Amino acid sequence: MRTLAILSLALLVACGDDPAAPVETRNADAKAADETYITWEELLVDDPGLSVIPIRGAGRMALADLDQDGLSDVVTAHGESSHIRVAWGTGHAFDWARHSLAEGVDAKEVEDVVIADFSGDGWLDIAAACRSGHLLYLQNPAQPHPGFLWKRTVIESSRGKAWTRVAAADIDGDQTPELIGVQGSSATLFQVTGAPLEQASWNQRELGAFPHLGNAQPADLDHDGDQDLLIALDGRPSVILQNDGGEFTGSPFRADDANLRGTQILFHDFSGDERVDVLTLTAQGNLTWLEQPADPDDSWKSHVIGTFSPDAMTGFTIADIDGDSHPDVMAGSSSTLLAKQEDPDRTADDPSGRIGWFRNPGASDGDWSRHDILRRQLGSFTGFAAADVDSDGAVDIIATRGGSGGLDGVFVLQQVRESIPMRRFVAARKTDDLSLPVPTAQQ
Repeated sequence: MRTLAILSLALLVACGDDPAAPVETRNADAKAADETYITWEELLVDDPGLSVIPIRGAGRMALADLDQDGLSDVVTAHGESSHIRVAWGTGHAFDWARHSLAEGVDAKEVEDVVIADFSGDGWLDIAAACRSGHLLYLQNPAQPHPGFLWKRTVIESSRGKAWTRVAAADIDGDQTPELIGVQGSSATLFQVTGAPLEQASWNQRELGAFPHLGNAQPADLDHDGDQDLLIALDGRPSVILQNDGGEFTGSPFRADDANLRGTQILFHDFSGDERVDVLTLTAQGNLTWLEQPADPDDSWKSHVIGTFSPDAMTGFTIADIDGDSHPDVMAGSSSTLLAKQEDPDRTADDPSGRIGWFRNPGASDGDWSRHDILRRQLGSFTGFAAADVDSDGAVDIIATRGGSGGLDGVFVLQQVRESIPMRRFVAARKTDDLSLPVPTAQQ
């Protein structure tokens, strides 16, 4: 038996070195700071099989401790089936309690979710953007056990508009977060002045009309202690709304040869100069971080991290994956092939669903290395968040999958470190969609 075990291990280690082989079957090529090899194991969190509910189209997500048990919970927007779901953490990466917070008309075509304490009771609440025509507020029942009903209200003044993004921040300094919504070419601020379940408590304030608006995200961009807004315009020069006591002044967001695509924006001080930098996708499809200049009148310097081309990148998160104290980036892309379609002529050079990460070189002008984890014919990998869900000291990734029919849902990429280069990815299901190699040009 020992001889067979050694032989099986040798075969596993020896296979998968061909760059033209499917991504999942290849050996790990990335090392952690401790010189061990980084591999990934998929653990399912929520899908139609686990929930016995036909959830579809998992997309944007948010991560926070909703029940105050010290564990991260996952809130997910399932737009195709119109569900807002929560997976309650239990302290085990393979064990989650699942619960629909809203479904049907209230969550119709839900596109995005955000978590913040809008009620001021010390428990985190949820707001959601629904493309079908409203913003939804869900109030935490302030109970330490999952399963309680979350009271809700549709913000009446938001009705009739196709909302695509939401964010939350204390804009006016009153210790209560405002809700920031994006729809069409408009960015809107909703201030809470009383009990959020009461319609009269939501005061709407238009921030302006911005053609080709993709996103509006809060951050202290001028490091003066309050929250500004980056208005990201798709393929156009973007705008910074600088906050001065709750009043905004617009100024151009100048970036070297890099108009934003606007689908997602994250903020992080990549340069270490104590100024907030921007992580985003550019109109050219490049994952890029933009370095904030010391002089506000200067342009933000572009640092290209990488691309999944021809795969269309759709989401990403920041995390120190390899444990070297430098922030890396995990990213995903979306296939152009829908679950209901069949294309026998499709090749590895067609846009597909991919997940991979980019290793930070530790220097502002260094080259980031790309490490692919999986690539599938089907799948849209949009939502990403980092957490050590198994408490082993290595960062794990929670992600969403849409566009795959019955395979849609939420899963964990559990990071596993090996002393020898093992297979880089182990899928949770015995049968899944077709695994592909990376495109010819990237092999």
